[in-house]
Amino acid sequence: MSEEMQVPLSVDPTLQEASTSDEPREKMSFQYTWPLRICKRLVENEEALILNVSPPFTTSYNGVAFTWTARLSDECVVWGGGEIGPSKEHVFASLYYKDGIAQDVWVDEVKMAICDTNGQVLFSDLKIPEAEWTKGSGWPVQLERGRQAQFTDFVHSRVDEQIWIQVEIRMKTSIFNPMNYLPSVDKACRSQRIEECCQKYVQDFKKGVVFVPNMDLLNPESKEDKFAMHRLVFVHGCGIVEEQCAGDNDSAEMLRHIRSQFAHVYFKDVLMKEVNFYEDFVALLEGVIAAHLPALKREAEKFMCREVMTENADSMFIKRMLLLSERYRLDVLKMVATGVVADQIIAHQDPPQEFIQIKHELKSLASEISHCSSVDDDEDVDELLVGSVVEDLQSLTRRIRRVSLSHSPSQSSASSASSATATPTGVPSLSPGVAEQRPFDSPSTGRFKRVELDVG
Repeated sequence: MSEEMQVPLSVDPTLQEASTSDEPREKMSFQYTWPLRICKRLVENEEALILNVSPPFTTSYNGVAFTWTARLSDECVVWGGGEIGPSKEHVFASLYYKDGIAQDVWVDEVKMAICDTNGQVLFSDLKIPEAEWTKGSGWPVQLERGRQAQFTDFVHSRVDEQIWIQVEIRMKTSIFNPMNYLPSVDKACRSQRIEECCQKYVQDFKKGVVFVPNMDLLNPESKEDKFAMHRLVFVHGCGIVEEQCAGDNDSAEMLRHIRSQFAHVYFKDVLMKEVNFYEDFVALLEGVIAAHLPALKREAEKFMCREVMTENADSMFIKRMLLLSERYRLDVLKMVATGVVADQIIAHQDPPQEFIQIKHELKSLASEISHCSSVDDDEDVDELLVGSVVEDLQSLTRRIRRVSLSHSPSQSSASSASSATATPTGVPSLSPGVAEQRPFDSPSTGRFKRVELDVG
């Protein structure tokens, strides 16, 4: 038997309601089957100990992904004090949080079961209660002392035998909302008053009744000065709103809320008014990065995430966003777009051929980005960009294929293996046809319209 068992992704149709609900009680379960041969390995003191680590596997939904690894190993344990000795060694089954968008993630419950190669349960009721998991750390299954001794004897009695370990991870659906990992102005304290002040400043600025210091030192007709002017306006506007709304509450949290709110209004009412096509948005993104405006960069990323998550987002648009996320280090957008494209590969009748096709498309789109960019890139840079994206897609696709998803308790491996492969409900459809023009699509001529941003 191969070391990795390929389990298709199965989705309960009722998940659509769960994925859009904000109620924390809505949960989903991910099941992973790890086939292994229990083996002992020599450690530093020449002692042979049980040590088995699973390949990484990924729980992914709505483009949000968390990667885990399971472990079966001998550990030295002290029960209520005393010296550690050989007699204190016990076998533990553990789960580790390997990688993900969040440093910490809450898991409601983890269940494990040991089965033979026919799916017959040999040892069950292995649980890890709800807990917060920090990236790079893990938790062992918790058993009372007598049960732990039974589990240790059971595993040691089956050294060199082939078994399956079934892992079920239960998590809240709200964890898989990509927008939770970007700044939200909706939850800002006193957000209504702050938003009104931000909108008034922007309106007054457009009317020309706001004096922004040092604006006269820059040339509004100069491409190089354009986003330097945006920076002056943004910093000045944040300062005015802080004076009006913060008062004596000048805490870091309040100031962060104000800057997030102002960035939201400024991005929507000023910057995006001048964006018509893809080339314009690339220029905007490069401009806010060059001007050191991280709040506006996050707003741009949030906007692109929403577009990728829409049901009618076409495949080429999502791939463009994937390349942009890699080029400009937009981590949340990269996670979402990579997850959506990986689902497209998995759902295809011929995944290897689909992967080759996607790789060719990415190369073409990378050249398009270089054409739009103000930075002159050579072909080697494009190759590195595509190579990095392709490597991430390969890794994620392998890890997702090992995990099944349901809204009910874990089923047997046989039922999981027989379920149909599907793209999770709520993830954009990835049909190759384009029903309508997406934001930033170029005209049929292939040329982009250049629109200057009005900062005067």
